[in-house]
Parts: sequence; structure tokens; C-alpha cells
Amino acid sequence: MKHSGKLASKVIAMMMIAVFFSLGLVSFALAKRDMGNYPSNISVGGISLAGLSREEAFDLLNSNLPDYYTSDLLFQIKEETFRIPMKDWGIGYDIEATISKVENLIYKDQGISEFFKPILIRGQKLDINPVFYFETDLVKEKMLEFKKNRDQLPIDARILLENDLLEYKAHKYGYSINMDKSLDRLIDNLQQGLSGPVNISVREICPRVKLEDIKEVKDVLGVSAIGIGLLSHEERSFLECANGLIIMPAETFSINSIFLGAGMSESNMAKTVDDMLHKCCSQAGLEVEERPVRFMNDLGNPILLAVEIDDSNLFMKIIGCQTHNNRDISIITEREDILPEVQMLEKPGIMPGQRIVQEEGESGYIDRTYRFVKENGKEIEKTLLSENIVPGLDTIILVGPGDIK
Repeated sequence: MKHSGKLASKVIAMMMIAVFFSLGLVSFALAKRDMGNYPSNISVGGISLAGLSREEAFDLLNSNLPDYYTSDLLFQIKEETFRIPMKDWGIGYDIEATISKVENLIYKDQGISEFFKPILIRGQKLDINPVFYFETDLVKEKMLEFKKNRDQLPIDARILLENDLLEYKAHKYGYSINMDKSLDRLIDNLQQGLSGPVNISVREICPRVKLEDIKEVKDVLGVSAIGIGLLSHEERSFLECANGLIIMPAETFSINSIFLGAGMSESNMAKTVDDMLHKCCSQAGLEVEERPVRFMNDLGNPILLAVEIDDSNLFMKIIGCQTHNNRDISIITEREDILPEVQMLEKPGIMPGQRIVQEEGESGYIDRTYRFVKENGKEIEKTLLSENIVPGLDTIILVGPGDIK
């Protein structure tokens, strides 16, 4: 009985040795072949490299990756997706680095594990992300351009007066792209061989005037009227621009900015409107600082400038807007300095250890304007209205060859 047990154990052992020997031969044969051709389960960006030599794989990826994988960056802002050609940002495929990444993944192990690697590789599908080349400074410059083009200004709430009826127009929030976070996310994606979608980080920008600030209109504080003849298209457009403007407490308003924007600063209509507004200000208790009319709203509540055309008459009114009791709304601006960075450039002819300042840097700054609300003397709201970035200039220092570590 013992003899038959020993015999069975020997048979099982011999069978296991035979299996491992067969696997070893197969693995050796596959490894030998794969030194010149890639395994069947290897792909890059969805493009199969099965059975291809290194040169064949290089040519295939070089010609097909942009069309098959992608040629665009994808940016996601809230619910909106933006496509940007990678070549416009100096981004492309580094085929040589991609091939090296593939080979490193397949052949990086040594010893006994390398012997069975071809069998293990064929047991799983490996789709490898390609390698991108890009210049960080150029990508940063392009991201700043993208920000300038895509930042959305908020829309203030307005009140339009027509036939003595008030129509309220709701406010809308805007946003400003967060450069640092968005740039970090993009570069992280590119380093992973991903083109997106990159979730662009944004700061929400509050409108200067919210609907709740002007929801209660108290009464007419000043009014002026004048007979007019036939108006031109330009004059009507100008009056529409002036209608519905909200001037917040402590804000300064200049009618001249509307004149200049409409290209009518020297027209008879501009002078007429200036005279009418001056009369309305006097009735409302607003002190005009200069002409064309410029004044500060020191009444403590928002006011509405309303312009109406009724048959052959032009009406202008200043209407008081009642906010919550004991609430103070103001506009403040804060500045954050951006310190210059230092760039060190090698230049032949400079002695080792020598430093030459080629260009002194200049600080930049970020101006952020906020809507600041106090109620009963306590701050209850501070929301971003706008953000303006003025980049600084880097300090450039020349050094000798080999000095940059």
C-alpha cells in the first residue's frame, strides 16, 4: 500500500516537472521572438502593436496616434466642453519616448520572472497611454490667453421703466478661471498621457447688483422731461444704454462714460441728456461734482436711472431703491502682489560662479474687486466681482556653462 502511494507521488511530481518544463520552453520561445516583435496584447492609445517590430510600431504610431487617439485637448468648464488643437499649444506625441515606455513595461523585470513574462503578458490586455512632449512655459502662456478669452463677466440686475411700469431683470453670476489649479491639472494629465477632459477650476464672480438689492423701489426722487423730435437709430441706442442703470451706495457715476462709449460726447443729444440728469440730481439731493454730470451716490440706498420715450417726449427719472434695513453695501478693491521669478540662462564666455543680471524683474499684481455687505455693522457677505491679472517680469541672470544645477 505504501509502495503504491510512493509511486503515485512520483508520477504526480514527474507530471508537474513536465508542465513547468513545457511552460518554460514556451516562455523561452515567446521571449526569444518578442525580442524582435511585440506581444499580441500590447496596444498604445487603442492602437494594437501585435507582432510588430520596433520600427513598424514607430511608423504606425507616428502616423495614426493624432487621428485615432486624439489631436485635441478637452477642457470642461461647468457644463461646457471646449476643444483646443494640441498643436496650437505646442503639444505633440513623443513617439520615441512612447516606444521606450512600452519596452520598459514589457522587459523591465530580470531573473526568473522575466522567463515567464511573455506568458503573463498574454494573459492580460495592456493599453498604454502615449507620451506627450510640451513646454511648460508655453502651456502656461496659452492657459493665460484661454483665461482672458473665457472668463465670463457677471450680469447685473436691472430695472427697466416703461409706461411707469417697472420690469426687473435678474442678475447672473460670472466666473474667473483659477490659473494655478487649472494649469496643475492640465500638466498632470499630459504627464499621464491624457488629453482630458481637464476640469477647469473657476472662481465664481458675483454680480455688482443682485436682484434682492433692488427688489423694493421706494419712490421717484427726481424727474425731468423735454420735447424731442425724430430720433436717429444711434440716439435711440444711446438712450437704451442709459436706461436701467443702477448706481450703488458710495459709487461714483459719470454720464460721460456712456457718451464716449456711444461716440456721442459732442452731440446735441449728449448735452440734452446731461442737462436733464443734472436737474434730476438736484431734485434727488445728489451733488454734481462736474459736467458732464458726475456724482457720488451718498443716499445710502441704490438708485435707478430710468429713461423713457413717450411719443415726442423724453423722460428721465432717478428712483430710490430700498434695500434691507440696516444693510450697508459697498464696493472694495484689494491688490495681491505677484513677485517676479528668477530665470538663469547659460552663456558662453562667463566665468564659473559669475552671475550677471541681464534684466531686473518687475512685480505683477492681481486686483480683485468685491461686493462687501454689512448688516447691523456685521459683515455678512464678501463676494468676488472681478479679477484682473497683470503678470510680472522675471529676473534674468546669466551664468557660465555648467553652473545651472
